[in-house]
Amino acid sequence: MSPALHQFVPTLLPHDAVGNIVREFQRRLRSLGLDSEIYVAEPSRSPERVLSVEQIGHGSPVIYHFGGFSAAGGRLVRSNPEVILHYHNITPHQYFSGWDREAALGQLRARTQLAAIAPMAAGALSVSHFNADELLRLGFSRVITTGTFSNHGHLADLEPGPDAPRLFADWEARGRPEDWLSVGRLVPHKAPDRVIAAFAAFRRSTGMDAKLTLIGRPFGRRYLEFLRATITASGVSGRVRLLGTGIAPGRLADHYRAARILVSASTHEGFGLPFLEAMAMRIPIVALPEAAIPETVGNAAVLAAENSPAGIAAAAIVASRHRERLIEDGVSRLAGFSPDLVWERIVTALRELRVFG
Repeated sequence: MSPALHQFVPTLLPHDAVGNIVREFQRRLRSLGLDSEIYVAEPSRSPERVLSVEQIGHGSPVIYHFGGFSAAGGRLVRSNPEVILHYHNITPHQYFSGWDREAALGQLRARTQLAAIAPMAAGALSVSHFNADELLRLGFSRVITTGTFSNHGHLADLEPGPDAPRLFADWEARGRPEDWLSVGRLVPHKAPDRVIAAFAAFRRSTGMDAKLTLIGRPFGRRYLEFLRATITASGVSGRVRLLGTGIAPGRLADHYRAARILVSASTHEGFGLPFLEAMAMRIPIVALPEAAIPETVGNAAVLAAENSPAGIAAAAIVASRHRERLIEDGVSRLAGFSPDLVWERIVTALRELRVFG
């Protein structure tokens, strides 16, 4: 019988970042000759075969992908001393308090559970040093930073799709301006409203007929209406597009190719996968020096000196002037995030935690 190392994730979704990481874990664990199944707490909408968390054998080592509260996850850790936490990040509840009280309470509940798990888990893997520091503060004694898997290489390898000719023709017709792209959930801590205001300031200061595309799932109808009102108030109606989730990888790659700058106003990131995508798609990055962002982007981004629309717009102008250098730095930096290198770090960490020999 093969040795086993299973995974638990509360929910497994078809096109979800954590779900993609879980699937990559399983593929690579099986390549080592390990018996590795995916267990979930909630009915899965994914086509893969998954098992109920109740089916996990007692005493089997399990990687628990933690990104939110899970009653089943709590029971798993209490009953199994061989659980290794893989921490993906929890956004502080304060960001949601003014928008959705239930969501804010959910984040607070998740962080409370994370602290309760600390003395029971056999150890933890962290995607960034920023997240590792949080785990240590909460009481975890054995935390190893490994990075995380990303699909940035696959995205860059895709052939241009049907949207590409239209996007490039529109860009040419407007005089090849510095079009902006922002990728990530449209949620308060990522501050898409500040990106919109900064974009308006950028257009005013440069005189360019630039466009901004924001790609991400909105944080409820009320927040989406707030963003639409911000677009109108900023005077950029007709020059800002809000695209939701469910965009196929080919379409996402086309939007990266058509953009000139990736802009983020996020103040809380546990890692920031879109930054790697931008590096792979060879466009400069503008972001804030907050949370895990500096350790992810390194020299491949211009970090705004001031967290304000004017400060972000100024950083975008600098990024435009130093495009080639930023692209080269991004390509170099990607080498440290290759899936094989990340896997080497994960295997080393699991051996240090004595999950397998």
